Amino acid sequence: KNGLLTTVGFQFGADSPVVYALEGSGSIGGNVVRFLRDNFKFIQDAKEMEELCRSVKDTSGVYFVPSFTGLYTPYWDSTARGTILGLTQVTQREHICLAALRAVAFQSAEMIAAVEQDLEMGGTRGVTTTLKVDGGMIANKLFNEIQADIMGRDIVTPKITEISGWGAAVAGGIGAQQISLDEFLEQSSEDNRYTPQKDDSWRSAELARWKEAVKRSCGWAQ
Repeated sequence: KNGLLTTVGFQFGADSPVVYALEGSGSIGGNVVRFLRDNFKFIQDAKEMEELCRSVKDTSGVYFVPSFTGLYTPYWDSTARGTILGLTQVTQREHICLAALRAVAFQSAEMIAAVEQDLEMGGTRGVTTTLKVDGGMIANKLFNEIQADIMGRDIVTPKITEISGWGAAVAGGIGAQQISLDEFLEQSSEDNRYTPQKDDSWRSAELARWKEAVKRSCGWAQ
């Protein structure tokens, strides 16, 4: 009901029940860093991205909607296109880079909100106050801090960065009785935890502004 996809989560062997999942799809994630590097030449590598973003206190009012191929969860608008709003004479590349990191976090926040709404419709209480994240972008500690602030939840990163791929392999191993669930849990244990530093009023205002930016990116491609 809220723009999510349904998918098979896992099944540990033929005699075990199938566990299903809700899945959100973002228009772009880590590729936004590659875009800023290759297309705009703003950075040389991902490490420089974090250094640049830490050099400014905020985006100076800039919002970056990276809907290069349209918007996905929860909008599903193929006519949306990438948009950078709020540029002024004082805007620097640092502000745009920071806005790009925030854009990925905003997209994730909207997916989490969609999951909560679907769960509540099904009679299940909302998701946990802690989110486990993985992928190449979590090497950027500032990005993890941004996610915590925008989503209002503790963000936990695992010892293995690409835990999704590892989990898929382990699911097969457990089904074939080649590895135990306990061994997997040990490998996926917490590495770092990031706690929100912003309050709900800040979060609500920022999400509202983001939604306005998203609205302005829609309908561009006819």
